[in-house]
Amino acid sequence: MRASLSTWYEGLFVHDPWTNVYALARSLTAAALLITLSFNSVDTLFAPNEAWESPKCDGWLRWGGLFCVAPSLAWGKALAVVVLLLVVIGYLPRWTALPHVWVSVSLHNSMSMTEGGDQIAAIIALLISPIALLDSRRWHWTFKGGPVSINRSGEIRRMIANTSAMLIRLQVSVIYLHAAIGKLAVEEWVNGTAVYYWVHDPQFGPSGLRATVAEAVVSTALGVVLLTWGTLVLELALAYGLVASAPLRKALFWAGVLFHAGIAMVLGLVTFGITMSGALLLYLWPRESSPDINVHEYLYRRFSKRFGGYDKSDMKG
Repeated sequence: MRASLSTWYEGLFVHDPWTNVYALARSLTAAALLITLSFNSVDTLFAPNEAWESPKCDGWLRWGGLFCVAPSLAWGKALAVVVLLLVVIGYLPRWTALPHVWVSVSLHNSMSMTEGGDQIAAIIALLISPIALLDSRRWHWTFKGGPVSINRSGEIRRMIANTSAMLIRLQVSVIYLHAAIGKLAVEEWVNGTAVYYWVHDPQFGPSGLRATVAEAVVSTALGVVLLTWGTLVLELALAYGLVASAPLRKALFWAGVLFHAGIAMVLGLVTFGITMSGALLLYLWPRESSPDINVHEYLYRRFSKRFGGYDKSDMKG
């Protein structure tokens, strides 16, 4: 235990968190909110109901929200789209970090129709902001290769950023643990029939061909039990990912992504799946095995082969 704690503590100062893993995760969580804004009108997002007027601007957390201080909801939406687009493309992460938090928290607090993904996107934006504020690159996709410079200021920056990354991992672990334990208090989850009722839910249930396939599966005792109890087991396994080994974390990552892709396909929770995929990247992708998901390096290699070869050293710096 002492050795593990010592390794973890030293890693706070050694590991460089400004990788394409962080970049892709940050872009995904912002993209989910951008999709929500782009495909819904302000009348839908901020529809008043019997309980409150919309946007909700009561309380100290809401009164300073973007949609409560903007001249109109349309102007607020336009500004939010611009900020989220800049975050998605990765431009000037240091300068878009706090606007990203403002937009994400404002959307969750002010919209009349929200779901769990909006809340998680706001939390991730808040917890990832110290990493972005300490990111001096013009684009958060820029490859950072070569040795890590050893100096006092660099160690402090890495310590702050890696502490924020650890808090994100702890938060995501708690999300899955709470989801699993909370289901155990519901009889339908315990007896293995809950997924049957979700598939037949008039609001979230699938339609068309998706409904035909889903109903065929959940109409069998084996299918509905496997899907229901399998969800509980997977959520508990994902919660365990906080202390799992690097190879197991990578396997859990892909299992979690497929799990949320399945939910998106069957229940239509697409933006929730995108948000959770970003959260799973920050949570489970092992730092020890691969510091980067080198998407741009892969594309560079593909194109450079046509024009005179490829030298990986070209990607450094």
